[in-house]
Amino acid sequence: MFQAFPLMGLGQGTFYAMSGIQSFAKSRFLGEIQGENAHNYFLQTLTETGLIGAIILCAVLVLPWLKCRDKKDLYPAYGLLLAIALGNLFAHALLVRENFFLLCAVISLLYVISSQPQQGASHSVHAPLRWKLTGLVLISLTLMMATQEIFRSFTERPYVYGAKCYIGSPLKNNEWTTGLIDVQIPQGTKQIILHLGDVHPDVVKNRLGMAIDLLDAQSKIIYTQQVSINQLGPQVVRVPLELSQSHSETPTRAKVVLSRCFTPRNFGVSSDRRRLGIVVKELEFLP
Repeated sequence: MFQAFPLMGLGQGTFYAMSGIQSFAKSRFLGEIQGENAHNYFLQTLTETGLIGAIILCAVLVLPWLKCRDKKDLYPAYGLLLAIALGNLFAHALLVRENFFLLCAVISLLYVISSQPQQGASHSVHAPLRWKLTGLVLISLTLMMATQEIFRSFTERPYVYGAKCYIGSPLKNNEWTTGLIDVQIPQGTKQIILHLGDVHPDVVKNRLGMAIDLLDAQSKIIYTQQVSINQLGPQVVRVPLELSQSHSETPTRAKVVLSRCFTPRNFGVSSDRRRLGIVVKELEFLP
C-alpha cells in the first residue's frame, strides 16, 4: 500500500478503509475482515501521509533539540516522548484522541523549553548559497513527483470509482456478495457449480462480466474462465477443473471477480447504499 503512493501517501485516516480493498492491499485476510489498522502507528502514518508527512513529523520532533543550547533541559520531555513511541510500535494507541492530545502536549513542552532565552545563545547563521540551491532543487523535485502522484490517483486504485466493490466478504448462501468472491477448493474437486440467484437489474442492457480464476497454493493464477451474464433470473455457472490439469499445480482457491457492482438505491429498488455483486444460492464442489 505504501508503494502505491510513497510520496503523498493514501490520505490521513484512510488506512483502515483502504486495507479492506483486497485487490489493492494484496491481502486476502484484510479483505475478509474488511480492513484493519496496521498495529504500528508509525508505519500506518507513513502509509497515510507518505514520505512528506514522515519528514515533517521528524522535523517537528528534532527542531527543539537543534534550537536548545542546554540539551539536558529536554531530557524529561524526550523521555516521555520515547515512552509514547515505544507504546505505539506494536499498537495504534495514538488513534485515540486523548492519547494524541497527550503527545501534542509533550511536543508543545519541547518547544516551550527550547524557546526560553539562554545565556550565550548563538545568533542566526546564514546558510551557504549551495545549501540554498540544494534545498531549492529538492523542493522542486518533490513538487514534481507529488504532482505526478496526484494525477495518478485519478486513474488508479483505490481512488477510482467502484474500488470499494472489491472488498472481500465471507460467502453466505442466498445473500448478496461484493464484486469479489474468494473460496477454498476442497481436495478431489473436479467441478465447481455456482447456482446464481439475483443479479444486477440492468444486465439485459448492460451485461455483467465474471472472471473465475483458479489459483494454486502460491496464489498464482493457473486457469481463468470468462462468463458473461445478460439475463435476469436464476442461472448456473459450471467451472470444470480438468481444464487446469495441463499445469502441474493443483488449484486450491477459486476467485470470482465481477466487472462491476451496483447500488440498489441508485436503481430505486430500495434504500440500500451498499455496492452489491450477485446472490450465490449454492456453491457445489463435485468430486
